[in-house]
Amino acid sequence: MLASRTAATALQALLVAAATDAGARWYLGRGWPVQQLPAGKIVLVDEDLDAADDADVTWPRDRVHTLTVQLQCMAADTDDPEGQADALAEQALVAVEGTAAPLAGVNVIATRITRQLATDAQAHVAITTVQLQLLFGGRSNDPTLIT
Repeated sequence: MLASRTAATALQALLVAAATDAGARWYLGRGWPVQQLPAGKIVLVDEDLDAADDADVTWPRDRVHTLTVQLQCMAADTDDPEGQADALAEQALVAVEGTAAPLAGVNVIATRITRQLATDAQAHVAITTVQLQLLFGGRSNDPTLIT
């Protein structure tokens, strides 16, 4: 499994263990159908692979991974779906940034929050998205390893 997928899986476990309003409904990836809200999706957006700062050209190379992840916090059919989505985002932020090192070998930095409200007939679905940067090391000869 790619190191980025390993980091995202650990992030999912952290959010489920945090006992947020979404409970165990934290899904990894875009493809999960969400049938009960509140819930959250952990979406891997993109990943930069940079050489370590020392510019060592030996093989295998040390890499610095910068993985962009979105936590899509969804809520619906309440008096204030946007407030409920924001509350879930707050709980997620506390879970992922509330301790110095919540994920072993991975630095987590929240970088952006966006909001949207979708309306379908009488239903309102609010999505508060927290964008995270996950920073970790790796080796060019083993893309599965977080160093």
